Amino acid sequence: ANDVASFADFVLDGTVNKLTADIDAGNTLEVGPGQSLTVDLNGHTWANSHIVLKVTGGDSVAYIYDSSAAKTGKIDSGNDAIDISNGTLTLENITVDGGAGGSDAIFAQGGNITVKGCTLVAGKAGLDSANGSAAAGVPVVATISNTKFAVSSDGDGRNCAIELRSYTADQKITLTGNNVFEANKVMLRDYAGAVESVIVAGEGATVSFGASTSHDSAGYKYHEITYSYAGGEGETPDAPETPDTPADPETPDNPSTGDAFIVVALTVAAVAFAGVVVSKKIRA
Repeated sequence: ANDVASFADFVLDGTVNKLTADIDAGNTLEVGPGQSLTVDLNGHTWANSHIVLKVTGGDSVAYIYDSSAAKTGKIDSGNDAIDISNGTLTLENITVDGGAGGSDAIFAQGGNITVKGCTLVAGKAGLDSANGSAAAGVPVVATISNTKFAVSSDGDGRNCAIELRSYTADQKITLTGNNVFEANKVMLRDYAGAVESVIVAGEGATVSFGASTSHDSAGYKYHEITYSYAGGEGETPDAPETPDTPADPETPDNPSTGDAFIVVALTVAAVAFAGVVVSKKIRA
């Protein structure tokens, strides 16, 4: 691993960058074409007053995770925390904080996104899918599982778990696992009726949307989201159930052995009674 104690220590060649201290970067780290970034937050905070991380190349890869036991690793920004317009982004077991106001945890203009076991904190949206606005022909394709959307009000009332800023038919956001929606709203702008085709349920999950509610700002509309998860393959599994302990054959409550118990009990009683009779005859 490459130990990282300051912004200058990051390398973009696929080597694991392991934070050894909290970092106030003062710069945005950009992962461009042909570059690969892997970061282990290691329980630390990677902060910047503006965007912390940008992923822009079609073949660029960024993987951010936290190996610490407490999972306290955090990307912390005073603006949108992560911006992706192309490439592949994977976030696992971290907190992404886009800050207060009209900010997003993840601002996505295109690319493939996987979010697992994270907390997305923002003043506006956990995931803002501004699909295709910067990278023509590159849709937002995201899978989000076991993640908490912790979104506060931005003062304009436009806070939501997911924002769909624009629409194409190949845009897809799949929800699965034990997701938690503190702001249980999906916000759409400038189009209607596409939410069910964009935000879909993965294996073991169900998702539905309420009727749209208009908002005064820039043609936004809200849909309340209802989500549940009953389990399925591909996500963090529940601990396997402990097999039932086979019933003691002498336990009377066990249906499979109850009759046998009665026969045994009657046999023992009969033998005991016969013993009493024999004893009396011998004494007589």
